[in-house]
Amino acid sequence: MAIASASRIGTTGAQPAVIQSVTGPIPASGLGMTLTHEHVFSRFGVDPSDASSYDEAELRATIAPYLSYLHALGVRTIADATAMRFGRHPRLLQDLSRASGMQILTNTGVYGAAADRYVPDDAREAAPAQRADAGIRAVRDAMVAKGWLAEGD
Repeated sequence: MAIASASRIGTTGAQPAVIQSVTGPIPASGLGMTLTHEHVFSRFGVDPSDASSYDEAELRATIAPYLSYLHALGVRTIADATAMRFGRHPRLLQDLSRASGMQILTNTGVYGAAADRYVPDDAREAAPAQRADAGIRAVRDAMVAKGWLAEGD
């Protein structure tokens, strides 16, 4: 299995383009109606932190019905744009995806507005290529750990 770049989505070839959701790989052709820049939840305005301070039970009870409703309306995928230190919580997104049937995509990015308040120091000092490599490495490592990708792919 190969990770699809944005330029390969929907293209033909030896392998169909694959998108990694919070619950595992899905074919790009299976994205369906997609909301492309959403924040299922975030910590906007709160001090930046990598730690979760969410009441997860409350979020599940509040958000899952909305996601289920969107799914019933025909939305199949949400691209959650909540960045690191801004409240990104892939495991909670995974729980919500399973509870609602909604495919959820997350990211490896940082949020650079708000005077770079949410940008970690190492990201400020790294060249763009270094940040990209770190993000790709993090995704690959997580995929290998889940068994979604073989070591070295």
